[in-house]
This record gives sequence, C-alpha cells and structure tokens, in this order.
Amino acid sequence: MYALQPNTQVATLLCAHTGNDPIQPLSQSEYVRLVDWLQDRGYSPEVLLSPDVYLLLLEGEEQTKLSAERVKALLERGTQVALWMEKWSNAGMWIASWEDAEYPAVLHEKLRKQAPVLLYGFGNPSLLQQGGLAIVGSRHASENLLESARRVANRCAQQSWVVISGGAKGVDRAAMLGALEEGGTCVGVLAADLARIATSYTLRDYLLSDKLCLISPYHPQSGFTAGNAMGRNKIIYALAEFALVIACETGKGGTWAGAKENLQNRWTPLFVMVGEEAPEDNLVLLGLGARAFPTRIEGPLRGQLLSLMQSAQAGQIALPIEV
Repeated sequence: MYALQPNTQVATLLCAHTGNDPIQPLSQSEYVRLVDWLQDRGYSPEVLLSPDVYLLLLEGEEQTKLSAERVKALLERGTQVALWMEKWSNAGMWIASWEDAEYPAVLHEKLRKQAPVLLYGFGNPSLLQQGGLAIVGSRHASENLLESARRVANRCAQQSWVVISGGAKGVDRAAMLGALEEGGTCVGVLAADLARIATSYTLRDYLLSDKLCLISPYHPQSGFTAGNAMGRNKIIYALAEFALVIACETGKGGTWAGAKENLQNRWTPLFVMVGEEAPEDNLVLLGLGARAFPTRIEGPLRGQLLSLMQSAQAGQIALPIEV
C-alpha cells in the first residue's frame, strides 16, 4: 500500500474512513481488542498482511467479537485505500499510527489505549514531540479575553514554546494566530474539516515553513460533531506540558468537558485565567484542582508555571502574581 510501514498499513486498512466504505471500518475499541488478542499470541499487527490470515481471524472470532469476514474484507481494500492515500499525500497530508516514529510517544504514555489509532496531519510532525502550552476556551469569549489568549501565545512564541489548541473560533483561533503571527510554532488538533483548513490560503505559508502542524484523529473531510469535538480534547491536553483555560461555562460546552476530563485523569497540570476580566465560572475549576494562571508573566513562562506547580506540591500557597 502507498508508502506506509506494515503496521500502519494494517491500521489504515482496518480503521481509515475513505468516504466510500461499503464495510464499516473498525472502531477504536474494536481495533484495540484485535491488537490485544494478537499481542497475547506474540504477533504484531503486520501478521494480518499474510496470505493465510483468514484462518487466524477465524481462530480469534470468539475472543475479539469481530467477524473474520468483515476484517478480511477490510484488509483486502488495499487499492481503494492506496488511491485515497495518494490523493491526500499529494495535497500534503501524512498519516501515522501507534507504531510510527512520527506518532507522539506522550499520547501513548498519557492516554494508553485511548490514544487514537491513526493521526492524520499536515505540516511539521516534529512539533508533536516538543510539549508546549495548551490554550483553550470558549467560542464566545469577550474581546478582552481573546486578547489575553493572544498575549499569552505571543509570549510562548517569544520563548520558543509551542502553543497547542483546537482550532475552533474564539479563544482557540486567537491563541494559534497569536503564536504564529509572533513567529512562533503551533499545533492545532482539529475536530473537523482538517483538509479544508490545512489547504486554505491563510495557513499555507505557516505549514510550508514548518511553523504549524495540524492534526486530527478523524477523516480529513469529516464535518463537525459534538462527539468529535469532545474526543479530540484529550489529545490537546495530552500533547501539552501545561494547559490554560481562558474562559469556560460551568457544565456547558467542550471547554468545560475537556478541562474536567483532564483534571479527572490528571493528564496535564491545568491553569485557569483569573482576574477582573475572567468569568466567574473559571473559579469553579479551581475548586476541582486547577491552579490560577499568573496575572503577570515574568521571565520564562514555562519555568514560572513549573515553579507554581512545585510550590503547590510542597504544600506552599501559590497565589497568582499581582499586576
């Protein structure tokens, strides 16, 4: 199949949605079940490329709860998937599975079997390995809060620290552009429209100059769904060293759900914007374990956040710095 490592060929054949799939590709949980079963028997996924794979699939039907006919049919769609991959590769897209060097190890470490089987991407994949600050927030934040997001992202850019966000309008987009326009680097984890956004004139130069990486665990032409938006939140948090919520609404929307999920799973230390401009709902996250983001940035931001974390772990009171 088109320019993919054997294990990634298998993952793509089994899980990729090409937009013309008469047989339903495997879900995340189905793929995990199959791979776990193979590994228990000392096999890696590439064994599924062997000619006599059907007998192996029949052997595992009861344990994996997967039809051998369905899996075999998916494995035989090589030409269809290769043509689909070639089309998008010519547009600049790459694809990575769990076993690829481009796949960020931190997703394995933090998300384990929740780490997406496939990542579709445009731009510089090395940015996924560099950590950074996740900046997220409401689509409907005030202009003052959008300016706060841009200002923090500007500082990250000045200090060569990657900004990670979700690409949605509002806080996410303000943060990403704030980093890029200051000459910094950025990772956008998209819930929808990866291909359209990545091929837009606005972002082309950033992608070509290796300043930007856009990824999604979903089909590159997938439209928006609330479920996809929730599903990509964990990737944003897991890629980052620290995360910052600019604005949220208690109990509503993806920002709140993602922040709460991150706090529950302890993927990444979470900070929230505080002060006169910040919504009162942000304070609710403080009660759930988040920490107040400094109201004035002095020196390296990464070091400042690390110091606040160390103070908290030592049992000291770490108050936000006054303006």
